[in-house]
Amino acid sequence: MRHRPWALSCRLFRSLPPSLFIIAALFCTSCAQHFAPIPREATRLDQAATADVVANHSQREQLFRSFRGLFQFELLTDQHQAKGRIAVASRDYAQARLDIFPPGAPYAVMLIVLWNEVATVIDSVEKRYSEGAFTAREVHQATGLRLSPGELLRLALGLPARPFDDGSLRGYRLPSGSVLLEDGRSTSRYVFDQRGTRIEQALVAERFSHAALVELRYGYREDGQLEEIEAKVPGESTTLLLRVEKLHGAAVMQDSLFELKVPDTYRSKRQRSGRAEW
Repeated sequence: MRHRPWALSCRLFRSLPPSLFIIAALFCTSCAQHFAPIPREATRLDQAATADVVANHSQREQLFRSFRGLFQFELLTDQHQAKGRIAVASRDYAQARLDIFPPGAPYAVMLIVLWNEVATVIDSVEKRYSEGAFTAREVHQATGLRLSPGELLRLALGLPARPFDDGSLRGYRLPSGSVLLEDGRSTSRYVFDQRGTRIEQALVAERFSHAALVELRYGYREDGQLEEIEAKVPGESTTLLLRVEKLHGAAVMQDSLFELKVPDTYRSKRQRSGRAEW
């Protein structure tokens, strides 16, 4: 494996959708894996028991409707290794700001703001900026996964891609004691701890082909706070590690945090049909 200087690693990041460059690297439309059958030993939960799991998880849902966090990330592939830190602020998953830092640097080399499905990217290395629509359509074009940027942010917090709907869920008690919820709308599976309060594993599949695209495993501290995330593509060598340095829910943020002023000397990247070429 080659260790690439940050300047070269930036080329890798610029080739990915801006607000999702961390998670998007892990979504592979050619992956032929499928969900494994539910273990025979698993016990089907009735509707009331499934609803209890959803209720137990609702507190975390409410806490992270707005959040600020600082993460270390490490992206590993057969040919590349990239490291750094990323500061994230989000409000209702419709507005997000990401500041990307090289290892050991006090300044960000890339700033990304997503506001109501419009993304603005400022690249301080090349002194360029882009602005354009970034919706579930762009996510699907880049990753094959029909999810919005906000839904991917939720996965990175240990939340389901969408808020649970009791009517679409199938719940099981696994032989280990863990609880498995399968969301029929988005063909996703979530494995909870035995109390049903936190997600320990998520498997997200393409909605129509049911091919497994990414598997996420979550680690927690003794106090229950999210500590790390490991994401892999089944059958592939790409791995992403996220380590949580700081994560605060119920964060109060001003609109100005999501407003960017592009320096006059920066050049605009070419756009077509009102959509930025990410």
